[in-house]
Amino acid sequence: MNPAEFLTAWLITLVLEVPVLILLLQQHAPLQKLMFASICASSLTLPWIWFVADYWWTYRQVLTFGEPLVVGMEASLVSSWLSSKIKTILPAVLIANLTSLTLGFWIIS
Repeated sequence: MNPAEFLTAWLITLVLEVPVLILLLQQHAPLQKLMFASICASSLTLPWIWFVADYWWTYRQVLTFGEPLVVGMEASLVSSWLSSKIKTILPAVLIANLTSLTLGFWIIS
């Protein structure tokens, strides 16, 4: 994986996930706080899934174990930054990640 591929994946991830999280969580925090939490959570977890998990695991293992770990990490981060309960944040983060996973693959292919 080269830096250009990672940058492309990062931008696609942000373009797809941030609006989903803002739409689903707009009643829980101001727009600026939602944008900060969404961008930071994705920016912190994407390098892990791309460079660390992908190095040690097969593609199937990344999807089976890596993606759920990312959802959990992002939900924990967003929940903490928005001072909201994780059970409120987790479904939104899951939907955002499923959106970027499915549409991101479709965009790239």
